[in-house]
Amino acid sequence: MKKLIFIGALLAGFLTSCSTETVDENLTLDNNASFSVSSKTVLNAGTATGTTTPEICSVAYIMAGQDTIAGKLFILADSDNIYVTYTTISNWVIDETHLFIGHRDDIPVNGSGNPRIGHFPYSASHYNDTNEVVYTIPKSAVPDCFTLAAHSVVSKIDSNGNTVVTETAWTEGTKIGGSNWAMATDYCISGCPTSPDNGPIRRR
Repeated sequence: MKKLIFIGALLAGFLTSCSTETVDENLTLDNNASFSVSSKTVLNAGTATGTTTPEICSVAYIMAGQDTIAGKLFILADSDNIYVTYTTISNWVIDETHLFIGHRDDIPVNGSGNPRIGHFPYSASHYNDTNEVVYTIPKSAVPDCFTLAAHSVVSKIDSNGNTVVTETAWTEGTKIGGSNWAMATDYCISGCPTSPDNGPIRRR
């Protein structure tokens, strides 16, 4: 019940809130479809821009340093867009985000098979103790079934606002390859929504 209340509150915030910082709005995709990213220091999920009510498609943990839960990644969809929302918990904040969404074979990797996050198509830096970042991506910019790899840099802060530790983080999924622990998950838009816990169709 607590999980349902939390998700309901998140969705309510999604429909009513406004962003306090907007960055990289003019970046474009390969097919010239634009996207936007906003970051906030309050726990809500941004502003929907589609013509129907957003549905929660999936919830997955954001893992810092491979074994610490630092937050959750929410995937929502409405008639026009996919909303990928990084949300940290407790005293974790978001410093950077790097997001890949597309065909798995197109994930940028080096010769050893490790992902090159600097070449991910969506990325931004975040400031002022940001605990939520929302990427708004048109459905027309991605295939119906796609792979999502969500990387971030997160920091843990103390009660005085000082950084205690900084970690790389990946949203849980299956290993991409190479020698590191980078993860990705496969989804289908047509499978959204099915369950707030299990999300759209996953092919693991």
